[in-house]
Amino acid sequence: RQNEARRIVEEALKVNWDSRLVQRYADCAEPGKALPQIQQAEKWLVDHPNDADLYYTLGVLCLGEQLWGKAQSNFERALRYADRDAQRRICVRAHLALARLFEETDRPEDAQKHYRESAMLAA
Repeated sequence: RQNEARRIVEEALKVNWDSRLVQRYADCAEPGKALPQIQQAEKWLVDHPNDADLYYTLGVLCLGEQLWGKAQSNFERALRYADRDAQRRICVRAHLALARLFEETDRPEDAQKHYRESAMLAA
């Protein structure tokens, strides 16, 4: 029922933007079929250009589609826009996602750096 969940999240976000809810949007993606969701998330960026949660979600969607460069840039933007104190959890998750991405793309040194960053933030 991922399509139904996706529609519910999209409708809820039209009425009231909630950065925490936007993270649930990635959970609604069907493997290999997330391109419409990626396009929708990119449209939301017009109105929410500094939303770390939205960039993280877009990164997750791109990662699921193996759009490595796009995923990387979105995770990096999530880290840029996140308030390290108020949004520590999203920073940890973005660093972990980057670490996994770099493992998948045979960049172990970069992966190690992001694992270390996530551990330092989580402590």
